[in-house]
Amino acid sequence: MKKCIREGADVQARNIHLWTSLHFAAQGGNIQIGTFLVEQNLDVEAVNKNGQTPLHIASAFGHKDMVQLLLKRNIDVKAVDYSVKTPLHFAAQNGHTNVIKLLLKNKASPASTDVLGCMPIHYAIVFNHREATEILLAEQSINASVVLRGFTALHVSAENGQLELVNLFLKKKANVNAKTDRLAAALHTASLHGHLA
Repeated sequence: MKKCIREGADVQARNIHLWTSLHFAAQGGNIQIGTFLVEQNLDVEAVNKNGQTPLHIASAFGHKDMVQLLLKRNIDVKAVDYSVKTPLHFAAQNGHTNVIKLLLKNKASPASTDVLGCMPIHYAIVFNHREATEILLAEQSINASVVLRGFTALHVSAENGQLELVNLFLKKKANVNAKTDRLAAALHTASLHGHLA
């Protein structure tokens, strides 16, 4: 890489999807490459065709050291892509608990909503990441009755047969009789989808 740059390679070059070298380093999690690129004054907040910064990419792939490197460069921890997802959404969706903790420590908002109205906790629930769900649930701005399109966290976990999460939400005193916009309780969604436990 250094040789290519010495020979005149454009460090700011982008591919067809508008990824920079730093996006690729964030995906691969190579901290040495990331550090070198940051030292070249590469735009750490450059967005790809989906509006994602290298921080979104590093968070999605669970590369804590890369996330740390980018955060030290004062990158916007609350940056949103074109679907209004933050890096925290991506970390939650993929269950990267160390990255979730780091982002929260650096003022990421657990209550941020994407274009669908989903918060990071919703992605943790849907993708059945219990530990990520617990971390996000512990934040003061979130509770077990958080609503996604008429469904509480309990509805979503019951619908998907996620018994561990159902137990977690019941332990946190989620309203077992809460109704969706169509007046369905969690019991109804579990019944519809064949989840007996």
